[in-house]
Amino acid sequence: MRSYTKPQKRFLSKNGPTPAEQRWRPVVDEWRRSGQEIAAFCRQRHIPVSSLSFWKKELLLREQKRQARRATSEASRNAMQLLPVRVVESASVAAGALEVVLRGGRVLRIVADFDPEVLQKLVITLEEAR
Repeated sequence: MRSYTKPQKRFLSKNGPTPAEQRWRPVVDEWRRSGQEIAAFCRQRHIPVSSLSFWKKELLLREQKRQARRATSEASRNAMQLLPVRVVESASVAAGALEVVLRGGRVLRIVADFDPEVLQKLVITLEEAR
């Protein structure tokens, strides 16, 4: 018979469920399907009630954290994307000015004194309009 113990520290794997989660998820699922009280279920299977109680809450907490992490990751991927930049000499651009080539070949020529926040908003707006 396997022995079930609580982990010493909380650990959330970046690559999916930890071995402890993989071991406890079926036990918690079985308890839920059984319809039994925790104490009766644990007594029949020789599992400490405290362990099943801990993992019942811990699995839910870890899944919520993973969902939040996935949502944050998805949001950052959908934010502005960085594209490769190539610096070239050009006589058509005034000294101290910038030239930004957008996807599709559109070009922005910016004078030397500009507001970076306004430029960022402009680039985002133009790229989203495609």
